[in-house]
Amino acid sequence: MRTIFYMADFNFFSRVSLTTDGWSSVAGDPYLSLTAHYIDENWKLQMKCLKTEYHPESHTAINVANFIRGSIDDYGLRLGNIVSITTDNAANMVAAIRRTG
Repeated sequence: MRTIFYMADFNFFSRVSLTTDGWSSVAGDPYLSLTAHYIDENWKLQMKCLKTEYHPESHTAINVANFIRGSIDDYGLRLGNIVSITTDNAANMVAAIRRTG
């Protein structure tokens, strides 16, 4: 569940880095997650999970890119404020980042 304070945090900080990954639960259910990382006004690293979503669709580059872009849009982040997106080296994830913008 998203909370309002996340949005306020991101409107205050101008630079954000993201990490994303696909994974499976113990039961084998597929998920995608997106986490934001930034330095706050006290120079402390902050990490906020923006979204963890049950994602039964194939984890193609297009589907992963749509998940990332939708999450970015949900939080009102601008692509110009995202300094990096880190993933594993899976071909679908690398291609998804290229498609994200």
